[in-house]
Amino acid sequence: DMAEFCFKSTSPAEFLPGQFATISLPDVEGPRGYSMSNLPNDSGEWNFVIKRVPGGKGTSVLFDSLKPGDRISVDAPYGNSYLRTGNGRDIVCIAGGSGLSPVLSILRGAVRAPELSDRRLLLFYGGRGPQDICVPEILRADPLLRERVVLHTAISDDNAPGAKEWSGERGFVHELVRKTLGEQIPAFDYYFCGPPPMTDAVHRMLLLDYKVQARQLHFD
Repeated sequence: DMAEFCFKSTSPAEFLPGQFATISLPDVEGPRGYSMSNLPNDSGEWNFVIKRVPGGKGTSVLFDSLKPGDRISVDAPYGNSYLRTGNGRDIVCIAGGSGLSPVLSILRGAVRAPELSDRRLLLFYGGRGPQDICVPEILRADPLLRERVVLHTAISDDNAPGAKEWSGERGFVHELVRKTLGEQIPAFDYYFCGPPPMTDAVHRMLLLDYKVQARQLHFD
């Protein structure tokens, strides 16, 4: 129920890693907001990791009826959760569902930024079940991501298909961050995106439990 959609414009794709666009789709009233998963480029390529919303008009068009050659309208960029390179801190990205899209853009930018060549890059990704954990394949497809990014994953639903055979971590992704980093948590910069309950839990944990400075937290 999640896929990467790729569009091409006649003008350069100008945005910062982590930002989002509003997309107007055929026969759908009102624009929809989706985060770019790729990097800014002069060839006008706009990529988005999008999760199907049951009954959603926008994702129904994207998954079921949009064909190569169809036209959409993209308005961008928006958002303040973009990659920062000048503060000297290592980076933690936290995502669930299609929140993977801006996090991929941020990490793709980070591994190519000379200023961040000595930084630790950690990615925490949570899904309901094993079928949601698509990130290892994505990282393996990019040599720079494969070399630099340390991945931690967890599933949260013991009744999801394949969960009985899952040998990795279980629980919510913010709990995995707590378990993995512990008292190191205040030392990082954080970029996080996903379902509202996930981002709320991450935000509360970082801000209230570990007193991470607000300037170190980036989310939209």
